Amino acid sequence: MFFWDSGDEERHLLVNIDGDDHHKPDAFELTGDLRDSAIKEIDEGLRMEVDYLVERYEVVDPDGATTLERTRPKILAVRFFPDS
Repeated sequence: MFFWDSGDEERHLLVNIDGDDHHKPDAFELTGDLRDSAIKEIDEGLRMEVDYLVERYEVVDPDGATTLERTRPKILAVRFFPDS
């Protein structure tokens, strides 16, 4: 697991994990209360479990006058476990 905390007033925690299923997302952005609770526990050598929903959103390309539908994870909860 690799993580980076912005350390500023925006309070963004970026987490990149080595997932068990390579078809699922492996990069997550935690903000707000989720970030605050995770930053207290996160450390190298921990396993992380992320509960999320797939959220669809539209990307507009103004140059090409096209739209694309994309997905991103909407984080619901995170849990940490010792690596064993």
